[in-house]
Amino acid sequence: MKKLIIISTILFVAVCSYSQTAVTVPEIPLGDKYSLARAFMYNNMCTAINIAKTEGKTAEEYGILLGNLYKASWPEDKGFEEFAQDCIDHLVCLSGRRDSERPSVVLTNQSENKIVFAVSDLHPNLVEQGEMWGTSFEELIQCWEAVYNQIAEKYNLSYTMKTDENKVFVTISKN
Repeated sequence: MKKLIIISTILFVAVCSYSQTAVTVPEIPLGDKYSLARAFMYNNMCTAINIAKTEGKTAEEYGILLGNLYKASWPEDKGFEEFAQDCIDHLVCLSGRRDSERPSVVLTNQSENKIVFAVSDLHPNLVEQGEMWGTSFEELIQCWEAVYNQIAEKYNLSYTMKTDENKVFVTISKN
């Protein structure tokens, strides 16, 4: 019996030591990290909208819930220009195609009370496929608009998104 236990233990240790594989941490170029993080964010947002729909909420209702959560983390003293710049910065990071040199966000109208900008290639894979993770591009825009409009209300501003062909036009205005 003692030999059986010793042999079993030796076999167990041998099998365990040979079955382990070498795992390494890769050095991923910054551009690839950015693309992976952006895809992760898009996938999470689409999946979350789909889950909200299964719970009986629309994409817009889910966006309102998110916006009410997020706006607590935004500073109290943000002005119109600063809020608009933050929104533009966010969309510059999340839009565009990696293989394109053209700007993904272009200002189309700007005054002291309103800023309008066009965003191209906002989640191009979703646009091409029509639906991902149970969520359409239109639902993503409805949710996104609701999120940012809740935050905008904190600063007595309004935030709208309208789609036109392959662009999204964002308008931020003072109330």
